[in-house]
Amino acid sequence: MSDLIDIGYFGQPGGNSYVEQICPTGEFIKNIEGESSLDYLKKLNFTCSDGTKLSTIGSNSINQPALPVTFSMTYDPAMDHIYGTSDLYVSQLFGNGGKGGNNNKKTTLQCPAQKGITGVYANYDTAIGNINNLGFKCGDVKPSGVPISKPGITILEPPNIIQNNGVATSGDSYVVELLKKYWLLLIIIVVFVGIIVGIIVAMSGKDKKVSNMSSSGSIIGPGPV
Repeated sequence: MSDLIDIGYFGQPGGNSYVEQICPTGEFIKNIEGESSLDYLKKLNFTCSDGTKLSTIGSNSINQPALPVTFSMTYDPAMDHIYGTSDLYVSQLFGNGGKGGNNNKKTTLQCPAQKGITGVYANYDTAIGNINNLGFKCGDVKPSGVPISKPGITILEPPNIIQNNGVATSGDSYVVELLKKYWLLLIIIVVFVGIIVGIIVAMSGKDKKVSNMSSSGSIIGPGPV
């Protein structure tokens, strides 16, 4: 495990329970299942690509109401980055979870090239069930799990299914993430295409009018003398 690379964490120091878990050599974190209150993540379960289940992070305290939000995310090949939202506690992973507090900060953790996320660590509070901080480690993965990377796009993220109060809704997908990032460019392209189409239509109408006038001129002529 000495070749694992700690890529950092989101959240703040604190908590009274620490856990660190690593997938078997060559394997990567393939599935993430989570539960949260309307504010913060309460429980996370990670499964490796070989089916190994890592220990639960977080705790659903008996003092907390029933958790209204659950989600499940699956990645194959491996993730080469992960982003989350946090303030005093961790509230979201890939946009899934609670709304957090007033000082939310979105943080992206990125693996080096050709590395995948293979390990996770966290500090959490067993009394209130909140996750104070959540970090990840990257390492070498089996050839079939090597992340697919493109310039500016580090992974093809499938839709994340969020179960919110019994109603399943779609979380941020790969396409949605692109739209959020490039919405202004998309608007400029749409306007530009609209202008080009308008010019083409106008020119086509003008040519048709000239053609009709030419045809009319050939019919209306001087009569026989």
